[in-house]
Amino acid sequence: MRVARKVDVESFRKEKVLPNGEETMRFAKQPQWITFDCYGTLIDTRTHYVEIWRELLAQKGLDADETVMEYVRSWGEEEFRLVQGPYKKHRDLLVESVETTLRRNNLPIGPGDGRRLADAWGTFPPYPDVKPVLTRLKEHYRLAIISNTDNDIIHQTVAGIGVEFDAIFTAEDCKAYKPSRIPFEHALRSIGMGPQEVLHVAFGYQYDHGPASEMGFMTVWVNRRQLILPPGARKFDVEIPDLTGLPALLGL
Repeated sequence: MRVARKVDVESFRKEKVLPNGEETMRFAKQPQWITFDCYGTLIDTRTHYVEIWRELLAQKGLDADETVMEYVRSWGEEEFRLVQGPYKKHRDLLVESVETTLRRNNLPIGPGDGRRLADAWGTFPPYPDVKPVLTRLKEHYRLAIISNTDNDIIHQTVAGIGVEFDAIFTAEDCKAYKPSRIPFEHALRSIGMGPQEVLHVAFGYQYDHGPASEMGFMTVWVNRRQLILPPGARKFDVEIPDLTGLPALLGL
């Protein structure tokens, strides 16, 4: 693997200003690795799963414009419940979460309804800022993904990003999903690093930031949807609106 470039510590710790004018927060030390959540952080899942739900509801005779976000919220809650239960493959979990959401709303489940989202998951595209930022970071740091998905899905996704990662870790590898600590522990063992040497970057605060912060990772929340967090949910070091501010946080 490529050795990360050493950055002058004082330069690294010096506070900088992001493009939106906000001052950065100082990290404790220079990270040796940067790990990323994938879906919602690097990949624009929301645009595309909302469209799939819109099509699905329209086919069942509902006014999708009025109901789609209600169903998306219900489905998201069901998916989060399932990832905290006994392990099953992500593809199967997606099928079950869609079918359960339809069933709870007294809608018929047609052939392929549950698989529609699962089959599309690996095809969702990255956000426009992802490839240029990752390409720049890759010149200085080792990059990895820690993702709640299956190996075949993540490899399809990464091919679409077009950047080579130094390591990829999935729920399938360790038979556990974030917010469990197990995926993070598995990644740390594999790269031979302590959490204090790793910066974890993620959108999914429910899945990522609790365990990562408690374990001692440096953390960045990519708040792409300008969410306002509930009380007690702020468990990260720095908030940025997208990835374009990440190089500045690292002194680049």
